[in-house]
Amino acid sequence: MAAAFVFATLVIGPERRVGAMLPLNISRTGVGGRSTTEQSMSRKKSNGEFTAFDVVYEDGSRTSNRKIANSELDGAQDDAVVRTIIEAQDQKVAELSGRPRGAIKSIARSAGR
Repeated sequence: MAAAFVFATLVIGPERRVGAMLPLNISRTGVGGRSTTEQSMSRKKSNGEFTAFDVVYEDGSRTSNRKIANSELDGAQDDAVVRTIIEAQDQKVAELSGRPRGAIKSIARSAGR
């Protein structure tokens, strides 16, 4: 493989600049020795461990994609279990923020993407 170089201008002082040819590390893993996975933007994590729910509150506000770990659901399809978990999440957020949430009107599974 042929060596690759890049020309760089280094500023040493207010009126002094020096040009230099610097080696550029190009390999199968990508520029600079980083893997292409590290170079690309990270992808959104898969939702394999979570189930998402849309929640509508009595005051008309809505939260989308509220995540609940599948291990907490434990295969339960009962809305009461989901409601209890989301109410506990709301309570924790209310304690931390000082802004309580209203009562839950309805809960539905989020549409798959």
